[in-house]
Amino acid sequence: MSRETDRFGNGVLENLKIPDADVFAYHQELKALALSLGLTHLEFVRLGTLTSSDLEEYFGNASKTCNLLDGPLAQTVDLEENERHATTSMPHINDTEAFKPSIFKQRKSMIRLSIHESNNVGKITLDLFPPSTNPDFLTPWHGAVAVLADASVRIIDASAVDMAKFEVITNHAGRPWLLREKSDLFDWGGMELDFEPLFPCGMLIRARAGCGPYKFENVNMSRVRQLALSTAPLLLRGFTMQVEKEVFRNKARELGNIQTWPFGDILEVRENANLSVMNVLTREAMPFHYDGCFKTVEDEKTGGWIPTPPLFQMFRNYVASQTKGGLTLFASSRNLIPLLGPDTVPLEELRRLKWKTFTTDKEAFGSTQLLRPFITPHPETGVDTFRFHEPWPESKCAPGSGVIVHVMVQPQAKGNAISQSLTRLMYDRRVAYRHHWKEGDFIFNDNAMTHHTRTAFENGHREHWRVHVN
Repeated sequence: MSRETDRFGNGVLENLKIPDADVFAYHQELKALALSLGLTHLEFVRLGTLTSSDLEEYFGNASKTCNLLDGPLAQTVDLEENERHATTSMPHINDTEAFKPSIFKQRKSMIRLSIHESNNVGKITLDLFPPSTNPDFLTPWHGAVAVLADASVRIIDASAVDMAKFEVITNHAGRPWLLREKSDLFDWGGMELDFEPLFPCGMLIRARAGCGPYKFENVNMSRVRQLALSTAPLLLRGFTMQVEKEVFRNKARELGNIQTWPFGDILEVRENANLSVMNVLTREAMPFHYDGCFKTVEDEKTGGWIPTPPLFQMFRNYVASQTKGGLTLFASSRNLIPLLGPDTVPLEELRRLKWKTFTTDKEAFGSTQLLRPFITPHPETGVDTFRFHEPWPESKCAPGSGVIVHVMVQPQAKGNAISQSLTRLMYDRRVAYRHHWKEGDFIFNDNAMTHHTRTAFENGHREHWRVHVN
C-alpha cells in the first residue's frame, strides 16, 4: 500500500529577503532532486495551491505583493504597535498555526509529520536521518551531512563547521553534496573515487564520472578494512577482477586470516541441493542472522561452548539475478541500539538478558543448544553490538533447516514479545540497508556490527562468492 507525502513549507516568512527567482528555482530543484532519486510519492507544495507553477505569473504576483508591502501599507504602519503584534504572533507563526488550517482544509485525511522534536500531539515527529548519525536531532536547515575522518556519518551544526578540517564534496552533477573530513582513508593511491554514504548504513565506493574502471587487484585492503569497521556494509562497484578464485582468495588474505569451513574457504552462494548449509543455497528467504552464530569451540576448563564467529564477510557477485526479490538486507547495531527503549526493551534491561538458540541441522552445525547475550563488545573496537538470530520455524524453510530461538525471561509471553519487537527493529528502514545486487559488486561487511538476511527470489540464476575473514 503506497502513500503520498506532501511537503508544505512556511518559507514565505524566511524568504522575504531572498530574490523571488532564487525561491522559485529552489522549489524546482527540490522537485528535480526527488525525481532523480526515484521518490515518486514525495511532492513539494507551495503554501496554498493558488500560486501557479508558471514562472512569469509567479513573479508577477510576488512583485505586486512586495510593492504593496513596501508602498501604501508601509506608510500606515505604527512601528510600536507592529512590534507588539509581532511579539504576540511569532510563537504562532513558528508553530505554523497561521497556515495549518488551510492545509488541513485541502488535505482532510492527511497525517501531519514534523521534523522538530515534539510530544507527538497533533503531529508525529520524524527524524529524517538514521539514529546513529543525528544524536542531537538537528533539523536539515541547521545541520549538514558530514563524513568524518573514520568514514562514519554525522549530522553536524552547519554554522560551526571548521572548513580547515573539512572539504565540500560534489555529486555527479558537480553540485555541493556533503562535507567530508580530510583523511588519508579516502586516498586510494591514484584512484579517483566517490565515497557515497548509503541509507541508513554503509558506503558505496566507485570511480568518479569519466574515471576508471579500476582493477580490484590494486585495491588497498588495509583501507577497506578500516572503512568496513566504520561504515558496514562497504560496497565497491565497477571494479574489475579476473574471474579466478585465487585472485579473490589472495585479496581476502590481505584483509586478514581466512576462515575455513567443512566445504572449504570460498562458498559459491547459489542454488545447490547437494550441499547442506541450512537454506543458504536455495532461493528461499532467510532469517536475520550473523554468520558463525553456531560456530563454537569447547572451553577446556568449563566444558561450555565459546562462540567464534568470523569478523568479516567478503562477497563478490558473479551473476546477479534479473528476477524479482533476492535483496540482501544489512541491519546495523549502530542504528538499532539507539532505538531501544520503552516501546521495545530498554538497553540496560537487554544487557541482563540472554537468548537460547538451537538448529536441527546436524551436518553443518552439530545441533547444540547455545546461550548468548544480546549485547556484546565488538571484538576489535569494543563498542556495544547487538547479537540475535531471527526465529525461523521449519514452516518457512526446507525441513531440517529451522532455527529455534527463546528469550530467557519469564513469563515466556514476555520473551516472545521481546523477540518480536527486536525482529521488527532489524527490518526497520531506519536500521537496515536493502541491497540490490549488480554484477561484479564487492561487499565487505563487519559481521560483528551487523546482521544480514535475504529476501526470496524467483526463477533465475544468481551467484556470489563468499569468504570469511578474521
